[in-house]
Amino acid sequence: MSTGLPELAPFLTTCEYESLMDESLPFDAIALYFRVFCVLDSGKDKPLLVSHRVMAASNGIYSNNRLIPMRDARVRTTIKHLERVGLLAKATPESGLKFKRVYIRSLAGWLCSLTPFEIKKLTDINLSYEAVTLYVRSIRPHLSIYSFTAMVYIDVLELALTFNPLNSSPEHSVNGRVLLKATIQELINSGLIECEIDDLYYVFTCHVSKGFDSYWLKSLSKNS
Repeated sequence: MSTGLPELAPFLTTCEYESLMDESLPFDAIALYFRVFCVLDSGKDKPLLVSHRVMAASNGIYSNNRLIPMRDARVRTTIKHLERVGLLAKATPESGLKFKRVYIRSLAGWLCSLTPFEIKKLTDINLSYEAVTLYVRSIRPHLSIYSFTAMVYIDVLELALTFNPLNSSPEHSVNGRVLLKATIQELINSGLIECEIDDLYYVFTCHVSKGFDSYWLKSLSKNS
């Protein structure tokens, strides 16, 4: 069966989106899920073998022009959050490999429509956790593959950047309204989007179309 263009826009399943929208999920956990587990996933329920060291480097931050990896304790915490909301199955040790664990994206479908363009932009450590979160939670899910635009209401965007930690967490709540304008500007500066503002919604032009080349489409068709 060949894959039609209208089926290519979503790169996450409905169940994944629902879990990712959990307001108690930290932004760095969402970025980790995308930058490591979505990017490395080969599909068809194959397990992912990855170390904390790779996760720490792939989801670090830049400060004073140098990469600061995630702390190992923070990697463990974010994984627990992803397991808690059902995005990852509980990791199991890999036989003979002390520092690697086997992970499975519990809610994923086999088809991954991430384009090389998106992967390059969203895995750039210069892009903040908030920017990755906004794109993954609220812009990409509303993408129309006919116009490559996404019309998203302001309250939906604000909700995507809202964080309400668990009662036992020492972290503080974040109001998405405070972060919205700066985060959108960051995505614009990265080259992922352009946007226009109306009274109630934003219209984003998504440059994901730059990755929709014939070679990439053909590779998806082979796996369908």
